[in-house]
Amino acid sequence: MTAPSPPPAAARPRFGIVTPSYNQGAYLRETIESVLSQQGLGTEFDLDYAVIDGGSTDDSAAIIREYEDRLTFWCSEKDRGQSHAINKGFEHVTKDPAAIAAWLNSDDVYLPGALSKVAAYWREHAPDALVGRCQKTDPSGNVYNATVLEEYTFDKLVDWGRHSFMQPGCFLSRRVWDAVGGVNENLWYVMDVELWLKVARDYRFDTLDEPLAAAKSHDQAKTTNLQGRGETWTEHQLMLLKQGAREHVARTMRDQRMAFERLNAEVRGAYALPGVGLLVRAAHKLVRNRMDRDPTYAPPKARSAEPPQTGG
Repeated sequence: MTAPSPPPAAARPRFGIVTPSYNQGAYLRETIESVLSQQGLGTEFDLDYAVIDGGSTDDSAAIIREYEDRLTFWCSEKDRGQSHAINKGFEHVTKDPAAIAAWLNSDDVYLPGALSKVAAYWREHAPDALVGRCQKTDPSGNVYNATVLEEYTFDKLVDWGRHSFMQPGCFLSRRVWDAVGGVNENLWYVMDVELWLKVARDYRFDTLDEPLAAAKSHDQAKTTNLQGRGETWTEHQLMLLKQGAREHVARTMRDQRMAFERLNAEVRGAYALPGVGLLVRAAHKLVRNRMDRDPTYAPPKARSAEPPQTGG
């Protein structure tokens, strides 16, 4: 059986992909390779690829330099954070309204054949936005979670805890990216969620039931860093207020207050149990003793000292 001929150059979709990065040298090479080694590049689709490094102090710049002849643009210089790096990258890739826009963080990867599958869908349907399946992996690459696709509307995405998808599996029309203004550079954690809400307000999300990407979970990732979770939650609620989701925020605050009151009652009850108060005091004493022995020791902080720069 004769294989179908590849589409002519004029009919090939063009991707404009951006990777923001900061001190992610441990993962960056795998990310870049996952983009540049995609099957169908130059025959089924074309690619503009920019890597925006925020002035890393590790070996990131040296890694990127190895690929510079295959990149549309790259830089390694201080920026104003991940959102700024993403927007900056999109200034250096194709601005054709018909192009496919996406960003891939420097600790995530596209799975083999992903861009070919997206390009084939784009040629047939030309969607506003497309969401495919994304896997969640541990640092060794073992899959422990994956996107369960559904219909994505503004009202559903407001309730992000119940109706969500993973960012690496999402692709937008460049026309839509420009119409909504890219990502909000004032947001550190939920700029992607706000972007999806702005898209969903005026455009439609299609879904593609194919595995497209993998997001790596590790200690330095913003999505798994416990130090940033309180800040993420607060930023999320403020963003929802600005997007007009006041009823959802009010309901969330009410539920949080009720949960806190129940937890507080449980803690008070636990302190009344024999031995619990003694254990808490003993833990405090251990910390004080450690600090006396080692002046450089400090207990873990409840929150990060400052927002992260770029990276996944």
